Amino acid sequence: MLHIHQQVSLALLFTSIFDHVINANEDEIDSLPATISKEEVFSLVVSNYVDKLYRYINYNFWLQKAITDDVVQEIFLALPKKLHHFDTNKKLEPRLFKVAYNMTLDYIKKNKRRNDKEIEIDIIATEDFLYQVSSQEGELPQTLEKAYHEGLLRFVLHKLDQRSRQMIILYFFENKTYQEIATIIGVKPSWVGTLLARAKKQLKFQIQQDALLHDALIYDL
Repeated sequence: MLHIHQQVSLALLFTSIFDHVINANEDEIDSLPATISKEEVFSLVVSNYVDKLYRYINYNFWLQKAITDDVVQEIFLALPKKLHHFDTNKKLEPRLFKVAYNMTLDYIKKNKRRNDKEIEIDIIATEDFLYQVSSQEGELPQTLEKAYHEGLLRFVLHKLDQRSRQMIILYFFENKTYQEIATIIGVKPSWVGTLLARAKKQLKFQIQQDALLHDALIYDL
């Protein structure tokens, strides 16, 4: 059995894949001064959150990179008009995540008549890649190992329904609190625990049902 394909802790995989992005954005904008201009807000948002929003969209939706680039660009072009609705006494990031998610859904709906192959990543190709890598013998180059792990994450996330996928990403990838998750998805904070438990149950079930994922991942969340 391939060394890289020994079972990987799912919790560790969540953390290791995204550490470099999370650590690069430690200075979160908790709140905004009441006197700050829209232009200053926009500049802060771009410099502090572009990577986070890109990652959030990238793993919530099975989109081609070029499409994700277009969506992120549209989000930032629209933000100056949306920012004046934000309460400067509340945290900015959860509201940005909510705007990004909703605008991505709108983008997909507006382009639903296009061929799915023009918008979405090829799921079958991703699965084929994972099987090919897992069947190889010996050590893998670091770049291929990372691509394999990232492919596993994409593959397992794609098997979840949209709400469960969003819950897993917000809680485990983005380290959001229950209150922040409630703001982003538009539910009462008391519902977040229930939704998260359902998402984790679905995640565990999907791993157990798929031979590739079952052999590759240790469910330890």
